[in-house]
Amino acid sequence: MKTWSYFSSPPTFYRLAGRMATPFFVIAALLAVAGLYEGLVVAPTDAQQGEVYRVIFIHVPAAWMSMWIYFVMACYGGVALVKMHCNYPGVSSKRAIRGLQPHLVGKLQGHTAGK
Repeated sequence: MKTWSYFSSPPTFYRLAGRMATPFFVIAALLAVAGLYEGLVVAPTDAQQGEVYRVIFIHVPAAWMSMWIYFVMACYGGVALVKMHCNYPGVSSKRAIRGLQPHLVGKLQGHTAGK
């Protein structure tokens, strides 16, 4: 079995990530479409809030995803301070943009639905 230090080598990591990116993107896209269909079409409306209740099926997961990505970014930053490895700061800084996207989706969607 390969150790984690084997995959921390940039050429090995990029080769592995390149092979895994397309299948994971397809799986994520299919699950996102299925989740949106369930949340926006199949889910019943609320008796008091009506159709506005369905906002939580986009707003809450976007907020949780942004918090999770910020947590992962902090963990990578901590590991970078301890291990002083060249991959961790780059990965951590790329997570900042990925964390900002669901954060903005959650904020804008919550703002527009709250009016």
